[in-house]
Amino acid sequence: MHGSYSTKTLWLNQNPPLRPISSPMNVCFKLAKYVGQTLKNIVSENFNVKNSFQLKENIKNITVDDDEMLISLDVVSLFTNIPIQLAINTIMKQWSSLEKHTTITKKQFLTILEFCLRENNYFVYDGTFYQQVFGMPMGNPLSPTIADIVLDKIIDDSIIEIRNKDICIKYITKYLDDIFAIVKTKDVEEILKIFNRQHTKVQFTLEKEIDNKIAFLDIEIHE
Repeated sequence: MHGSYSTKTLWLNQNPPLRPISSPMNVCFKLAKYVGQTLKNIVSENFNVKNSFQLKENIKNITVDDDEMLISLDVVSLFTNIPIQLAINTIMKQWSSLEKHTTITKKQFLTILEFCLRENNYFVYDGTFYQQVFGMPMGNPLSPTIADIVLDKIIDDSIIEIRNKDICIKYITKYLDDIFAIVKTKDVEEILKIFNRQHTKVQFTLEKEIDNKIAFLDIEIHE
């Protein structure tokens, strides 16, 4: 992006819990919204649950054995830690599915996608323009869909590695950046390690069941 103003890289010290939130009505809002709507057509349905009602239906007949545990994995600040190149690679590998939903050529779509993900992440603080140099800003209409695509890719890669280690996951699902799973108690820590080594920027925290129950998606799940 070019302009008459200067840009700076904003460095925040001591890791304060701050997240840049961009105005959704910026000059490229409609372009980002179009790309986001188009990309929704390739968001995986393998793990995603739409709401608590669907989750309830999905798990109502599942039993939890004595050697199993309910866990949840939560990504730390997913939007602002999205690996942009991973997102672009994952999206373009699915072009054969994506091209059915747009009249734009592959080359044009890649150019627009890279612009939206790399060049459109500006915000203003105290009268100065800054560029977010990693991840996606909250407030960008494209961010939720990119987050879905990246996290689905990380889950896919994690499950491949988990299965190669003969680790069993009885059930796994995702809502936004939260993952719920039923796994063997002995495998919990190894599963967390596998998820956390898929990308250095995308890191998960672990929550284990307490008294045979765990909170997920605004509901309490009991064994």
